[in-house]
Amino acid sequence: IGVFAAVSAATAALIAGSPVAGLARLPDGDRKTLAVEHPGGATGCVLELDDAGNVARAGMLRTTRKLFDGVVF
Repeated sequence: IGVFAAVSAATAALIAGSPVAGLARLPDGDRKTLAVEHPGGATGCVLELDDAGNVARAGMLRTTRKLFDGVVF
């Protein structure tokens, strides 16, 4: 799943009555971390809400994994 699709799905979870909202389990608070699951795994999305409850910022969580050990001379 692409970045835009993951953030769009996470944002749709905040829209009452949307298909995604019916499936999502949303955490409390103004900063919400959601896992958007897909066949290849899960994509972490972070949404920050303003005082009116609108999405003010949206982003993704990225992680890295160790690829190899090496020695540089």
